[in-house]
Amino acid sequence: MLRVATFVVLGFATCVLAVTYPNLQPGAQIKLSTSSLQYSGQQVQVSWSGVYNPTINDAILLQIPASESLLTVFPVRYRWVGQSSNYQSGAGTFTFKVLNERAPAIFLYARNVTVGTNGTIEWDESDDVTGFQDTDIVAASPVLPLAAPNEPTHVHMSYTDTEGEVLMQWITRDIGEPTVQWGLRPGNYSQEEVGTYSTYLRSDMCGAPANTTGYLFPGIMNNALMAGLPPSTRIWYRVGDPEFQFSPEYSMLTPPRVGPNSEVYFIAWADSGQATDDGTNEWDWADSNPLVTAPYGTRAQKNATLIDVWQQDEAQQGSSLDLTRRVTMDVNTGRNVTLFIFNGDISYARGSVGQWDTFGDQYQPIFTQAPVMMIPGNHERDWPDTGDRFYPLVDAKDSGGECGVAYGKRFIFPQPSFDEQWYAFEHGPITFLQLSTEQPFGAGSPQWIWVVNTLQKIDRARTPWVIVGIHRPIYTSSIYGNSFKSDVNVAEDLRNSLEEVFYQYQVDMTWAGHVHLYERTCPVLKRTCLGYNATDGTANAPVHVDMGNGGFEFTWFANPTPPPYWDSNYMAHGYNRVYANGTYIHMQSVESDTGRIIDEFSLVKPVGWKPNYKGRLNQLMYFFSNYTEQTWYEKGINSDALWVTPIFLPATEIFDANPQIVDILSLSNTTLLQNINAADSVVDLAQIFQAYQAAFNNPAFYTTTPQPGVASTYLKEALQPLLQLFIDNAARAQADPSFDPATFVATKNAGAPAASRG
Repeated sequence: MLRVATFVVLGFATCVLAVTYPNLQPGAQIKLSTSSLQYSGQQVQVSWSGVYNPTINDAILLQIPASESLLTVFPVRYRWVGQSSNYQSGAGTFTFKVLNERAPAIFLYARNVTVGTNGTIEWDESDDVTGFQDTDIVAASPVLPLAAPNEPTHVHMSYTDTEGEVLMQWITRDIGEPTVQWGLRPGNYSQEEVGTYSTYLRSDMCGAPANTTGYLFPGIMNNALMAGLPPSTRIWYRVGDPEFQFSPEYSMLTPPRVGPNSEVYFIAWADSGQATDDGTNEWDWADSNPLVTAPYGTRAQKNATLIDVWQQDEAQQGSSLDLTRRVTMDVNTGRNVTLFIFNGDISYARGSVGQWDTFGDQYQPIFTQAPVMMIPGNHERDWPDTGDRFYPLVDAKDSGGECGVAYGKRFIFPQPSFDEQWYAFEHGPITFLQLSTEQPFGAGSPQWIWVVNTLQKIDRARTPWVIVGIHRPIYTSSIYGNSFKSDVNVAEDLRNSLEEVFYQYQVDMTWAGHVHLYERTCPVLKRTCLGYNATDGTANAPVHVDMGNGGFEFTWFANPTPPPYWDSNYMAHGYNRVYANGTYIHMQSVESDTGRIIDEFSLVKPVGWKPNYKGRLNQLMYFFSNYTEQTWYEKGINSDALWVTPIFLPATEIFDANPQIVDILSLSNTTLLQNINAADSVVDLAQIFQAYQAAFNNPAFYTTTPQPGVASTYLKEALQPLLQLFIDNAARAQADPSFDPATFVATKNAGAPAASRG
C-alpha cells in the first residue's frame, strides 16, 4: 500500500532571518530589482558584480527556501553565467521569473557547478578544503520575502463522477478556509462553497530525491466543489480565502448535458512536462536546459553526455511551452473547450517540488478555463515495493521517490481510493475510462475487474462512445523491448489482458502516451487490421492513438518502418483537438510549434446505434479459429532501418563520421537482427560483438546525432545483455569443448516468460 500523507498544521513565521554564507568573495555582490516578491511569476532582475576569476563552470542559483542549505535542497532554478556576454568581467545581469513557492528566496553565485541526472545541482568538492560553502558560494543576494504568501496558485479543476459538478483545486502556504465563489455574471457571485484541504510531507515520500534534496514544503492543497451547474453555460468564479485573499476572476463554460444529443470540443495530450520562459513568451534553450546550456568543456557538459541522454533535458521540457501557448490560442479564439485530457507523465518533476511549481504556473492559464482529467504515468507513480506492477521483477524508480503521492494529492479524481488511481466519467456523448498502466491490470486484478464491470454497465444509448485512457500504449512502434517494463513487453501485457475485453465491449479508442511521438493504428485486433463496416461505416475494432508527443524528448528508438497496422506516424511535438457528438468524432493532431495539422481522422456511428456484445464475442471466437499468431517483428521491419535509421542522418554523413557503421550494416542479414528471439552460435555472436564493440569504442559514434548519443546510447544499452551472453558463452565454450552455445541460448529463450521476450 502507498503511504498517505498525515495532515499536520504547519505554521510559518512572517519575518525573515538573515542568511549568512561564510567566506564569500570580498567585493562580490548580487543586487535584486525588488525588495520583495509581490506576486507569483514576477520578473526579478538579478545583477552580480565584483567576482574575480569567473569561469564557465559558474552559475546563478535561485534557492528556495532561502534559509535551506544547498546540501539539503537543490536550487529550484539556475543559469550559467557564461550565457552573459560580459561574464568574464565578473559582472552580469539575468532576469528570473520567480514563483511563489511559499518561502523566501535567495540568489547565489556558485562556482564549480555540475549537473546530475535529474537536472539537479551537484558540487565538485575535490578542490574544496574546508567545506563546499567556503569555496563554492561566491556571493549572496538579499533575502527576497513574499508579500502575498497565500495568493492562490496552481489553480485547476476536474470533473467528479456526478453530472453538473466541478471540483476546484489550488495551493496556498497556510491553512485557511478554502472557498470557491461563482455566478452567471462577472463579479456577481451568487454561489459559494467551502471545501477541505490536505498536504504531503517529506516522510510521505518513498525515496530520493523526493524525500531528500527535491523536497520543499509543497503548500496546502485546497479544494472546493461547484455543484448543480447549469449545462452549457458561461460562469465566472474565483477561489481563495476570505481572510487571506482570492484569486483573480476566471470564467469557464460548463459542460453540456450527458447524452447522445450533446456535442463537445476538447483537447488531449500526454507526456508534455514543464519549463520556464522567464516571462519573455519565448522558449530559449540557453535559459533553462542544463544539458544543452552547459558550456562546452565544462564539467556539467561532460557529465551530461554520460547520463541517460535520450531523455535529454531532465529538468525542463522546453517544447511544452509551445503546447501551452498553442492550446491557449485555441481556447482564447472562440473554441468552446470544456475538457482537457492529460494521459500521464505530467510534470516530470520526479521528486522535485520546484518542478511541480513550475508546472502549476505554466498550465494555470488553460486549466482555469476547463477541467483537466489525468492519469498517472511512470514518472508520477513507479517506485519499488509501493504497489506498482513491476516490482519485484524490476526496480522501477521513474517517479523519483514520489510513488504517486504527489500526483494524488495535487490532482483529485473520482477514483475508487487514493491507491487505486483509475476512474470513469461521462462527458457529453462519451464515457471515459482512465486507467493506470503503472499498477496491476492483468486478468483478475482489482483494476481488471473494475474495467470489465464498468464496461458492462455503460449505457451506450446515453454515451455511444467509449474512450479508454492509458499511459503506456497497447500498440507501439517502439523497439525498446529488453526488460519487463519495456514498451514492447508492457504493450504485449496490455494486449494479453485487455485487448479482447476492449474488442468485445466495443471500446472505440485508446489514447496513450509514454512513447514520445504521435501515431495511430487502423481498427485493429491482434495486429490485424479489421477495417470499417461497409454498411454503416463503423470501425470493426478499436483504434489506438499514441499522443505521447506533448513536449518531452522524442523517442528515438521508434521503428522507422512500422508494421502495416499503423495508419499514421509522426515525430513532432503536439496535441489533439477533438470534436464529438452522438454519431461523429473528429480528431486533429496539431504540431504545437507551427500549428500544422499532422494527422486527421473521423469515426462514425449511425443514429440509434446499439452495441452487440454477444455478437462481438462470437466474432472473437471466429477470429481466433482462423488466426495465425503474428510476432511483433514479423511485419514491416527492415533490419537496416531498425538499427540505423533512428540516428536520423543521411547515410553518407553517418559513414563519413563513423566508418564502423558499415560493419554494423553488413550484419543486417544475421539471424539475430532478423529474429530477436533466435538462438545464435558463438561465431555469430562474436561477429556481432566485434562490430558493435568497435563502434562503441569510437568516440565519433556518440556525436553523430542531432541529439548527442541518443541512438548510439540506445544501441549500446539494448545490446548489452547480448554482449554479456557472448562473453559468458565464449568462456564456457573455451573451458568445455562439448558445450553447445546455440543449444544453451535456445533453451534459455524457450524457458523465458512469453511477455519478456522481444
